Amino acid sequence: MKQATITSLKRVVTTDEIASVKEKLCVKDQNETVLLECLEILSKKIPSRKIIIESKIGRIVKRLRCHKDTKVRQLAQRVCKEWNNFFKTQNNLVPVEVKYDLVTTKKRETVKKFIAQSFELESNSKLVCDLESSVFSHCKKLVNNQYQKISRNMADIVEDR
Repeated sequence: MKQATITSLKRVVTTDEIASVKEKLCVKDQNETVLLECLEILSKKIPSRKIIIESKIGRIVKRLRCHKDTKVRQLAQRVCKEWNNFFKTQNNLVPVEVKYDLVTTKKRETVKKFIAQSFELESNSKLVCDLESSVFSHCKKLVNNQYQKISRNMADIVEDR
């Protein structure tokens, strides 16, 4: 076994790498061996959706699924299938709720109680938990001045009604 480099990882893709592969794939009447090499490179990588869309590499690979050479066609289909399966499984992942230190947990519980009192709900209700969680996420998962300010403003808006 040899040590892996950062660029050898499946999810690490450089735009230069994609651009060079795209350039080779876009050549009209390209040799099948070059197409197979390029598709092999792409099969070892899973670029982000943003890179696939911006570089339009997805469209090119999709077009190659109808290529006259069966090996090129099969490899292009495999690449498309791999990418699609990866993004489907990514969407189905449930975010993990991390346990925080005691101070953060207490402050978050206090804010939940504060929101619950303002809305006249129980502090463990789904709405209260979702509101607090979205404020916490908005504040980059930090209990800081912005977090407290948004929480207070939310409660003040409800009390003004």
